[in-house]
Amino acid sequence: MLLVLTALAMVAPFIWMALTSFKTDRDIATFPPTWLPSTWRLANYADALSVARFGIYFRNSLIIAVGHVVINLALASLAGFALARYRFRGREAVFLGFVAMLMIPTYTKIVPQFLIAKTMPFFAGTTAGRGRLGLGEHLVGLIIRAR
Repeated sequence: MLLVLTALAMVAPFIWMALTSFKTDRDIATFPPTWLPSTWRLANYADALSVARFGIYFRNSLIIAVGHVVINLALASLAGFALARYRFRGREAVFLGFVAMLMIPTYTKIVPQFLIAKTMPFFAGTTAGRGRLGLGEHLVGLIIRAR
């Protein structure tokens, strides 16, 4: 019973969001709020699609995701092959280094990666690494930083 109540508490905001997307401005502004709209307005979705450029947003997300996967697959495959097939001094230390880097949460690395990319010579648009962001303003910069 406790799990059912917890599940309902978790799902309630999503149900509220879905039902509110069909409401008119008057229904949204009423107090106290109601769960169901008085009139169902499907034109809200047409308005949202005409105002926002979801096609461009989707394309950018797809380019970043595919680029990140391709780079990650190439580098991880090369590193995995080298660690699996070749015996060299320090192999265990390199492997433990990879495992240790996996333990660092991604969110703790976002700001340092941005600052490094912003000030890195030839990456930030100038040889000194100052001025405009260069690749930081393009999808390539996001793909490299996401890696």
